[in-house]
Amino acid sequence: MNTGGLGGLLWFLALGAFFYFMMRMGGCGGGGHDNRSDDRQRQGGTAKSRLKDPVCGMEVEAAKAKTSVFVGRTYYFCSNDCREKFEADPASYAGKERSGGGC
Repeated sequence: MNTGGLGGLLWFLALGAFFYFMMRMGGCGGGGHDNRSDDRQRQGGTAKSRLKDPVCGMEVEAAKAKTSVFVGRTYYFCSNDCREKFEADPASYAGKERSGGGC
């Protein structure tokens, strides 16, 4: 009886199970990745509770954010100042991703 082959198979299965559970639980960071939420944010939905202010790049909570609608899409802002800057020239901010920052 060849026990070397059985041991190799068990090692392979254990390694496969480890990677499966590691990826299932969100990879190395443990938080998981939901790429669909990014799509919902781009479509103007509120499925993601934290959204990015297009003017300053800060993350804002959808429930507490100031809002403005441009070309059928809702944009979320951290303050009235950012909303007013956006409304003065929405085309320059609409659809652009800003890196994190502040007002």
